[in-house]
Amino acid sequence: MRRLQTAFLLLLVVLVLSSCASVVQMGPPPFQKGIRFWSFYDVVDQPPAIPIHLMSIPPGAVPISEILNQGTIGFEQGPPSPQSGNDRDFIGETDKFGISDHLNIRDNANWTISAEYSFVLPGCGFNQSTFRIKSGGDTVFAVCYLKG
Repeated sequence: MRRLQTAFLLLLVVLVLSSCASVVQMGPPPFQKGIRFWSFYDVVDQPPAIPIHLMSIPPGAVPISEILNQGTIGFEQGPPSPQSGNDRDFIGETDKFGISDHLNIRDNANWTISAEYSFVLPGCGFNQSTFRIKSGGDTVFAVCYLKG
């Protein structure tokens, strides 16, 4: 009887630990498709005149949540990929990893994408740019530079 209780307790511990491991997310989910908008901020000695840049990630940048982002499709570059969606615009807010995924957008097209930092970092404001979203999707990085 004691062995049965020990086995049951061990099984219960394994089930609880495995269910907790599936709930705890250590990092951002992998990119799947569509547009991944990823927001950051960076503190520098000499920030640029325009504080928000939509580009690649500088080495000292830190992800930031609650950044509003939106996009509108422009010119279609060719046929959509098999995993493409049909959405021609989107609006979202970044999560705790600084990510806002838009999985159902039409890929293989130019998109005008904007970042609105002013609700979280008032000194950053708003900026937008046009991006070529390749077949299968792509990641767009937004970085707000603050004076250190």
